[in-house]
Amino acid sequence: MVPGTLVTSAQLASGGRVPPGQAVVGLSLKPGQFPAGLRSPDPVMVVDTGPTAEGSATPTATPNSPAVLVARAEVFSVDPTPDGQTTVVSIITTEGLAPAVVQAGAKGGVSLVLLGGPASG
Repeated sequence: MVPGTLVTSAQLASGGRVPPGQAVVGLSLKPGQFPAGLRSPDPVMVVDTGPTAEGSATPTATPNSPAVLVARAEVFSVDPTPDGQTTVVSIITTEGLAPAVVQAGAKGGVSLVLLGGPASG
């Protein structure tokens, strides 16, 4: 937009930014929990890296492993915090998978894996 021009309703987005049936989940991640250079709309796998019920580390993740919370999600935004200690990475996933991602993320036990190919919400 050119400075001084008026904004018209046609220039504004209509509808929601998130497709129906999808949800945006924010994750506060430290370096090493996500690949450097991650950006929207990169496709990612969400892996639960928190301790298991027995207190041991989660086994190596495979696409069929219970450690994989979301096989394929899309990065919505990547925003470093002002203190530089963490980065808030928001992802788009299905509404059904969002609660598990939120729960694991609240415990600090989530890592993102950058996937190849086009993004698909």
